[in-house]
Amino acid sequence: MIRSLTVDASRRPIRLYALLAGVVHTLSFGQVHPNEIRAEALYRQHCAQCHGADKQGSVGVPDLRGGVGSWGHSPDSIAQTIRHGIRVQGHVGTRGGVMPSFKTNAAEFSDDEVAEVVEYILRLRDQPHDAAIALRGKENFEWCVACHGQDARGNSSVGGSNLLAPRLQYGSARAALFESIAQGRAGVCPSWVEQIDAADIDNLARYLARIGEAVLQLPTLDKK
Repeated sequence: MIRSLTVDASRRPIRLYALLAGVVHTLSFGQVHPNEIRAEALYRQHCAQCHGADKQGSVGVPDLRGGVGSWGHSPDSIAQTIRHGIRVQGHVGTRGGVMPSFKTNAAEFSDDEVAEVVEYILRLRDQPHDAAIALRGKENFEWCVACHGQDARGNSSVGGSNLLAPRLQYGSARAALFESIAQGRAGVCPSWVEQIDAADIDNLARYLARIGEAVLQLPTLDKK
């Protein structure tokens, strides 16, 4: 049983992801519940190949620890994604929604307009940006509000990601943001309804929801 954790303030904040993600994870740091052990085993069997053993994901694959939650962080929302997947062709109930190309949709952004929106997003994220260009990008960001929200924190009802999350699914560097806006994104996730029974899906969803909630509540955690 873990009683306490001492952190040397002179060093960078210790990453607690492994602690939260492993089979020893409990919010109370108490006795591990069998359901948690079962859920971690299911995760490693079905999910880790894409999302990683540490649940941090990679470029194009969501971070499941709370940094990315386009469809919401609740157990019910996570369970629906596990059951029906994202953009699974021919599967009833699958998640839809795509990030369109703003160079070819109704907005028809020029490269300069894409770059302006990028600078505005960098400004919102408190990353290095060109203030004058960002100011011009604010107007065209209105095209993004329906999915990402006026405050850029996302709209889980349509799968719009939180643009202020510590880690963005396709990256938060200037070049990555430019590509996302100019070319669009359309990631996928398989449906597991035929491979994992209903009770195990619910258990896995609750497990991932608890991990995500715990990470989001750690204000000193280094999420970069």
